[in-house]
Amino acid sequence: ATGAKQRGSEVPGTRELFDALLECMLDLRVRVDSEGAAMVIWAFYSVGRFNDAWTLYVRTLSDGRHPEHGKTGFTKKHAVDGRQRYYQTLLMETERRGDVAKQVFLWKQMAADFYARSLRAACLNCAVMAMMNVGDTEGAKDILRQLVRTRLGTGVSESLARRLGLVYEELEPACIVDIT
Repeated sequence: ATGAKQRGSEVPGTRELFDALLECMLDLRVRVDSEGAAMVIWAFYSVGRFNDAWTLYVRTLSDGRHPEHGKTGFTKKHAVDGRQRYYQTLLMETERRGDVAKQVFLWKQMAADFYARSLRAACLNCAVMAMMNVGDTEGAKDILRQLVRTRLGTGVSESLARRLGLVYEELEPACIVDIT
């Protein structure tokens, strides 16, 4: 298989193998922890099946996988969190594709996953920047209003508001917070 891959030719049976793996994971015959999910998502992405990788990511979210259900190491008692691996793979590809809706979804999901307020704020500020980069000022303003409501705003949030011609301190707090 490695030789065929290096020659640039398709490895016989790989499509069928990936199709079978996808089917087993989607109908929950095969369950993996967050680290395993990260590897499968990366594998689907790396063979050019981004939509299947995204489907598995969404299934992983709805499935309730959490890092505490992952593997523990020999010298550490906490579980390995594979989510950072699939976040980086999916963010890289959504940015390359220009799919802002998926980028913002990922940033919000990461914000919801973190316990540290500073990391939550950083993720939501990144979502604001993604919206601003495509000219969606209303979407950016909505996320800023959510930052006001949750009191997660930072100096970066204030700077982003200024770029939009807004005064952060004068923003009306959002009625609802849509973090995920």
